[in-house]
Amino acid sequence: IAEASAGLGFINLPDERDSRIRRYAAEAAGLPSFAAALAKVYAGFRPPESEGEPLRVIAYLGGPGTFPSRSLGDTLTGKVPKGFFTGKIVLVGATFASGHDVYPTPFHRTDQADMAGVEIHANILAGILSGRIVRPDPPLLQWLMAGLVAFLITWVICAGWPVWASGLWLMATLAWAGWSLLRFSTADRAALFVGPLLVLSLAPAAGLVWSYFSERERRRAIRNLFAHYLDPKVVSWLERHP
Repeated sequence: IAEASAGLGFINLPDERDSRIRRYAAEAAGLPSFAAALAKVYAGFRPPESEGEPLRVIAYLGGPGTFPSRSLGDTLTGKVPKGFFTGKIVLVGATFASGHDVYPTPFHRTDQADMAGVEIHANILAGILSGRIVRPDPPLLQWLMAGLVAFLITWVICAGWPVWASGLWLMATLAWAGWSLLRFSTADRAALFVGPLLVLSLAPAAGLVWSYFSERERRRAIRNLFAHYLDPKVVSWLERHP
């Protein structure tokens, strides 16, 4: 089979932590990806070198059904119009769930079927032929930016301006989401999304916790300083109005 084939490619998809297929191996086991091998056979196309990237982000064009498909039965019985496949790259694969070759993707919805592996490879192939390769942004800089903004939000809360902190948190969250989308749509860069947003979301809670313990420590210091000299009611008033 290998000798008769026009090319060989690695077809397995990597395991993702949440099972949603976002990336593919540019090369593995000494073979290029299936889509890259197919692009080379189809158009003599050589994708850019992997540059040390073990996995690349898939530039999905949409959810399941984005690419037109026809069943093998309809094709063999003449139900598919003549010339339908002419001039097209045709990928053959199982699309039914019992074939165990369907996967959730970032477009996954509970009311929609998972995407067939063959359509995932069609998305990879489309990205290669169009020259669109999504690369991840440096994570260290993103975590540093998210951490600095989260620290600023926490500091504003501790300074006694919770309303300003809420506005800052809302603006930072919307700005990060918009920036991530803009980087992906205009520069083909994949920015971290969930992690930094989680850090920003935890900042108000961290500020409130810090304020609570700071306030408790301040009241304790006032009590220790005046408890032996003033009436308890006066001490309580000082605690509430330092």
